[in-house]
Amino acid sequence: PSRTAILKIRNEVNVRVRVDHPNIARLIEIYEDEKQLALVLEYCPGGDLFSHLCDRGRFPEQTARVIVQQMLAVLCYLHAHDVVHRDLRLEKWVLATQHDGSGFRFLAGPVKLVDLGNATVWSNKSKKMDVTCGALAYASP
Repeated sequence: PSRTAILKIRNEVNVRVRVDHPNIARLIEIYEDEKQLALVLEYCPGGDLFSHLCDRGRFPEQTARVIVQQMLAVLCYLHAHDVVHRDLRLEKWVLATQHDGSGFRFLAGPVKLVDLGNATVWSNKSKKMDVTCGALAYASP
């Protein structure tokens, strides 16, 4: 991997060791050798929310409410711990449990944030963030 990719992974590790929330996929292991650096995260077999939305067209209102509540809980938690994600989108959220294919039967199971690669600890709040990151399609105008 490139030096930039390694720095991004190391940054993600630094953020992950600061956070412990039931809706953030846990870091299980870090593997590193002279050629690669890899993170092993908690297994979440349910797939990402963007794929589910594309497959079904929309989420039922009750399902969407449960999902958004969990997402907001994560955002509140991250901000309380001075972490700014900077790249939130549906592709970064997965279902922690596998559904049966007949609909949205995962209401009892959590959604989990899996990617913290662009997250940063914002300890100096008097300084503005001046790095552009994340997906352009999700950027504000």
